[in-house]
Amino acid sequence: MLRPSSKILRLITRSILDNRDQVLQMMRWRIANQQYYATQPVITEESFRNWFVKYVFGMPKMLFWVLDHKGNPIGHMGLRFRKNVCEIDNVVRGESEDKGRMGQALKTLIGWALKNIPIDKIYLRVLSTNEHAIEFYKKNGFIPKRKVIVRRGSPLRFLKMEYEHQYS
Repeated sequence: MLRPSSKILRLITRSILDNRDQVLQMMRWRIANQQYYATQPVITEESFRNWFVKYVFGMPKMLFWVLDHKGNPIGHMGLRFRKNVCEIDNVVRGESEDKGRMGQALKTLIGWALKNIPIDKIYLRVLSTNEHAIEFYKKNGFIPKRKVIVRRGSPLRFLKMEYEHQYS
C-alpha cells in the first residue's frame, strides 16, 4: 500500500514500540485529552503498548504523527479502512501547535486518501459534547449527519460527520 509522505505527516510504525520516549509522549497526550474519548480506562505504559499492537497494528488502520515546521511531533491522526469507506480517527493535538497545522495535516491526509485509496466516503465520529472539535471538523469540510450511540447503555453520543467533497 502506498504511504503518504509529506513534511506534515509521518507514518507511525511498529518501531514506536522500541522508542519509550515516543510511547510516553503519546500516552501523555491521551491522558491529557481523556475527556474527549468514549472510553476512559486507567492508562499505563503496558496498556498503551497493548493498545498499539491490537488497535493500530492489528487492524486495517494507519496512524500518523502530525509534525510541526521543524519536523517534531505535535499530535497524531489516523485512517481506518472498511470496504470502500475511510474513517478519520484518533485525532489528537498534543503539543503546542503551529496555528492551523492540524487542519493542514487533516487536509493532507484526506487528499492522499482520496487520490490513492478506492473509497466512496470519508467520515469521522466525535463526541457530541466536544464542540471545539466539531467546529474544527466543520471548518475542514465535514458536515454533521447524525448522532449515534457510543455503546449500549451509555449516555454518550457520537456525532457522525462526513467529508462533503466525496469522490469515488
